Amino acid sequence: MKSDSNNTIYITKKFFLILICLVISIICIKYNFMSLFIYLSHPYKFVTEWKYNTFDRGMNYLPGHLTIDSKGYIYIAYNTPPIRESCIQKFDSNGNFIERWESEDDKSGQYNCITDICTDSYDNIYIVDDGLSVSTNPRILKFNNKGQFLSVISEKEKNCFSRPGYYQIAADIKGNIFVTDSKSVQKIDSEGNFITRWRGLEGHASAIALDSNGNVYVESSVDYSPDTNTGGVPYNLIDEDPFKNTIWYSSVSKFDSSGKILHKNLYRKKTRRYPGIDEIALDSHDNLFMAGYSENDIPIVICDNKGNFIGSFGSKSYEKGQIYMPQQDIILDKENNAYILDREKHCVQKFSPKN
Repeated sequence: MKSDSNNTIYITKKFFLILICLVISIICIKYNFMSLFIYLSHPYKFVTEWKYNTFDRGMNYLPGHLTIDSKGYIYIAYNTPPIRESCIQKFDSNGNFIERWESEDDKSGQYNCITDICTDSYDNIYIVDDGLSVSTNPRILKFNNKGQFLSVISEKEKNCFSRPGYYQIAADIKGNIFVTDSKSVQKIDSEGNFITRWRGLEGHASAIALDSNGNVYVESSVDYSPDTNTGGVPYNLIDEDPFKNTIWYSSVSKFDSSGKILHKNLYRKKTRRYPGIDEIALDSHDNLFMAGYSENDIPIVICDNKGNFIGSFGSKSYEKGQIYMPQQDIILDKENNAYILDREKHCVQKFSPKN
């Protein structure tokens, strides 16, 4: 009798385990296991998003880059196609439109195509104009937080830039500016005077961010194509997708403020077709946030300042609260809320920490 009772209990437990496994399997098949895993492991939750499609207020067609000041105001720099015109717009942390300013009429304050934007500790705004226009050189323009033009750092005046191209910038608490220039990082003071330059990056330097100690994090990417022996992006007009066989290695390395390497390849990612890391940012704990293309549909990856994985969030989707293509910019405020500019959906999304 006692044996029958034990067998009954064992069979009942086994039945419930099988039932639970069956239910989980159905959920995984119906709703996609990876999406379920992502949701359960999300360190961040969606708060709000804003999207404007008119030229008079809010964002136009191609938003480009984000920065945030000490009061939590968000600045968006974007370029309007097909004409090379740029605009900067200011929002509060909930996406309410504050103001907008455009390029100055005089040449000193003019900008044609903004490749990055940042703020300093005094809430001054720095933007990089790529210099591809025939009327200007690559340069950094400085404005106050009301859009009033203050000064310019140009190639001819300060010899800061070697050629037109895609530059990105970050400012430290002392007002020094760090500029990525394809193969190198350059440090200049707030007046544009050269301080130092360092190289030693893997591939093309792009995104740049600073931690609370003034250390410099730089993203660089290198691509290898099976169609060439030297690497580089294959270009074939016959092929519908000439980039499909390209393998990208994207990495983030850490330097001190003088360019001494502290941690090479702090985080490294391999992807096909597009670079895996496009933009980086750090929170108040110096955790590193990386946004970019992902083959497993998890576009935002977080690690600590030693490269140890912490978590990830987002999913490649057009639905509200999901991130389709975060290949533009990511910033964090003092409360570690994350703001992500999604170029494909033409919006900015706000996420807050769950804990």
